[in-house]
Amino acid sequence: MPLETYEFDDDSYTATANAGVNVPAVLAVLHGHPVHRQHIGTTGLIITGRAPDGQIISVGLLEIPGRDDTYRVAQVHVLPPAQAAAFEHRMGGE
Repeated sequence: MPLETYEFDDDSYTATANAGVNVPAVLAVLHGHPVHRQHIGTTGLIITGRAPDGQIISVGLLEIPGRDDTYRVAQVHVLPPAQAAAFEHRMGGE
């Protein structure tokens, strides 16, 4: 399991609120299991997983310059039902 740190700034809180979720749900996804991880370029990362309320959430992160393995939450997206079903299938669920 990667040893990463996740941070929030004002934009992170705004993105979280705009997605209609709360910070504890985002943290549950970031520290949860199972998750799907996708690296984007050299500084981006998307982590998708299940929140405690059952929603499938995708969290976009950017590595903070000069701070290896420390990421700032940049985007938060709740997957619509069809994408959530595809995630479940990929992860070996229903």
